[in-house]
Amino acid sequence: MSLDLEYHDKDDLSKGLLLSIDEGDLAVVLTWEEANALVSVIIAHREMMDAKERLGRVPELTPPGLDRPEDAH
Repeated sequence: MSLDLEYHDKDDLSKGLLLSIDEGDLAVVLTWEEANALVSVIIAHREMMDAKERLGRVPELTPPGLDRPEDAH
């Protein structure tokens, strides 16, 4: 799976980002508010996973597209 992120409109950067998966098979336009929210969720999830792993507990659920550490093998 490939993931590509670029400006939706290179002449007007205020229009947000274009997220493409698998060379355009799926393309989603993200507003800047949506992009900021997505980054916040990803960072929060990473921090939660790090904390839970240090405590010896890994969450049962992960966001779509992310593998749990034991599933990566």
